[in-house]
Amino acid sequence: MFNLLKKEKISPNDKPLITIVVATFNRADALALTLRSAIAQTYKNWHMLVIGDACTDDTERMIETLHESRIQFINLPERFGEQAGPNSVGIALAKGDYVAFLNHDDLWLPTHLELAVDTFRSQGGDLYWSRAAFYTNRGPRLDLPMFVEASPIARSIEDAYDAPFYYSEPISSWVITKQALELLGFMRLSSEISVVPIYDYVVRAHEIGLTLCASEQITVLKDNMNQVRLPREETLPHYSITCQYNHCLIDTIESQDVALLKAKIDNDLWLSQQLNMNRSFAPQLKTNQTNASRIRRNSGIDIIKLKAQSSRTHFMGRLGIALKGRTGESLSFQPKLEEMIQFAKRQLD
Repeated sequence: MFNLLKKEKISPNDKPLITIVVATFNRADALALTLRSAIAQTYKNWHMLVIGDACTDDTERMIETLHESRIQFINLPERFGEQAGPNSVGIALAKGDYVAFLNHDDLWLPTHLELAVDTFRSQGGDLYWSRAAFYTNRGPRLDLPMFVEASPIARSIEDAYDAPFYYSEPISSWVITKQALELLGFMRLSSEISVVPIYDYVVRAHEIGLTLCASEQITVLKDNMNQVRLPREETLPHYSITCQYNHCLIDTIESQDVALLKAKIDNDLWLSQQLNMNRSFAPQLKTNQTNASRIRRNSGIDIIKLKAQSSRTHFMGRLGIALKGRTGESLSFQPKLEEMIQFAKRQLD
């Protein structure tokens, strides 16, 4: 492990520019609420790049109705089928001192960006993770979300090696310095690796020596709607299921009075734990992922990458299953990232 970055804290009077990168595909109704949670941020010095993964719905028209000049929409001509591609396009276009990621169906509490900047200001560091509360609307009230689990306190990049891939999720909790991002590079696509892209990304962050500032506060709400499915929804793609239950959350966020919401999160998490509804975020002792990660950590040999180079079954398998669940579609190949970056740059010229 090595570290080439010079650690500098933000001056108390500085208001650094944050680029927010949002990857999206055909979920304009959910995206509208997500963007409203960004607009409601107490920290105002940001601009946003919404990167469409070849959207065919009314995403562009919906963004126009927000009348927010800080938001730019670029719709790619070819489909990656996952967030790693559009996120990487956004990374290539980012102009801010910091880059924050926001999934198209996640929500930020109003102080998310402000707390990130304050943490960088007080601690320095390269990468910031807030905590996230994961929720579903599959409780006794279909119009009321239930929070079922939350990111653990005191997460570390080191522990991410041996933890489940969702240990470092969602990427909506990530804010990273532009300097660190230039060293880390783009996210690798599923067609290039045999693990979840966010897991590969955090392992690479550790290998180049990025330092993490992990907040104890929950400022991200992640829609985990696929965790529990009703019988009538078993064959429906996730993206086709309405997200009307999110309106109560965005209304609270926009009111800037989130005390009751935080109390609900605490109460729901307690109940979820009693009902054993939450997944374990703890590092795993015996899995193929952890064995491969230990080999990579101790010898530098990337077994996962070698397997990916010798077979494409991982791509068609894992990404294909995810796509079928989300949209019901299939995908046989992914476009070249550099071509999509050049296309996006031309849209901004």
